[in-house]
Amino acid sequence: MTVSSAPATQARLAAFYLSRDRVLVVGDLVAGSSMLASPFLDTLELRPEAIAQFAGMDEKWFPTDAEFKRMRDVPEQAVKELLCRLLSEHSVPSDWGGEESDVLSANLMIEGRRHTGAFLLKGPARFHPMKPTDLGKTGDQLYRLFNIPAQVYVVQHCHDIGAAVRKQAEAFAFTRSFMAPRTR
Repeated sequence: MTVSSAPATQARLAAFYLSRDRVLVVGDLVAGSSMLASPFLDTLELRPEAIAQFAGMDEKWFPTDAEFKRMRDVPEQAVKELLCRLLSEHSVPSDWGGEESDVLSANLMIEGRRHTGAFLLKGPARFHPMKPTDLGKTGDQLYRLFNIPAQVYVVQHCHDIGAAVRKQAEAFAFTRSFMAPRTR
């Protein structure tokens, strides 16, 4: 479970699991690669505990099989409401087809500074590892997410996030790291 502190000009990714009124697991979506030599970035990772709103999580806890299966019963709306409460958002956005993100917040606190985070949330309708075909009717939900000007991009799913989705997110994050305006 890793999510590291990278310059604000880099796109960052995290995946998290939420249950009723507490964060169960916060983890990484993108792992850094020492094979990628670049003077522009050293990682696409952001440690979950670097996000102030998730700082109270237990990094050593991993869900049992029974706890993991309970995610099937947590509706996306409950996750969205909890997330908005953690981020001190005053309203919970309504779902509609074609949305760019489920939640967009400028209240993510990282290293004592506010950052804008764009969140893609997927509920238990398809309780299996996330595939690109799970991302909208035309499979373009991840593309739409990364078109939002943000510093942090979060993909949440009630199950594992599959390798193809992770790789696509990594590619979008890498591209955004070159396009994002410098804030430091």
